[in-house]
Amino acid sequence: MSPRGRQPFEPTPPQRHLLRRVERAAARLRTAQTANTDAVRAALDDGIPAQVVADAAGLGVNTVRRIKYQAGVDD
Repeated sequence: MSPRGRQPFEPTPPQRHLLRRVERAAARLRTAQTANTDAVRAALDDGIPAQVVADAAGLGVNTVRRIKYQAGVDD
């Protein structure tokens, strides 16, 4: 028996299909976030101002500045 007397969740075949779709979508999102971060770093490395990169990437300028800081890009 699982904690607190609950039965473990056993998904039905349609639920398993939906869970696999969720897992694949999450993996694509992680890949896209990594690619976006890499592109932002490359743009900052090339000397493009953080505000311009933020507008182009659809991100907040603080997010871009955080990426810039983490990447160690000089001003």
